[in-house]
Amino acid sequence: MKNWNWKKRGWIALALCAALALAGCADAAADSPAGQDASQVELSEAVTENAAAPADNVDVEPAQLGDGDPVAAAQSYLQYWPMSKAGMVKQLQVDGYTEEQAEAAAEECGADWNEQAVLSAKSYLDTMSFTREDLLDQLQYDGFTEEE
Repeated sequence: MKNWNWKKRGWIALALCAALALAGCADAAADSPAGQDASQVELSEAVTENAAAPADNVDVEPAQLGDGDPVAAAQSYLQYWPMSKAGMVKQLQVDGYTEEQAEAAAEECGADWNEQAVLSAKSYLDTMSFTREDLLDQLQYDGFTEEE
């Protein structure tokens, strides 16, 4: 029961990814020339681009986790999920930010952690039945303090 919140977040993230993927497929199909499906157009474009690119262009570094603004990342999470301050720090570290960056972002993101605790409790009660004691235990497991 304690891991349910993370499972719910995973399903929500999966649903968002699926919706974005479907939207991308629809856009690609709408843009493809008559008589060709989207995969043929993409393959054709990829071959054309690779043929024009120099072969020794291998120095390109991929984007690293933790690049970007950790405060913006924290604010983005809070738009979708109620989180404790400790939960936010853990999530930002999973995203590749250092502990110091994650803690600073949790401080600077403008969250009202008491409000986050209330939102999290409401979310749990909307989907499951809890005793008062079990709900408090779950919230503490999620990283909320007794005061929150």
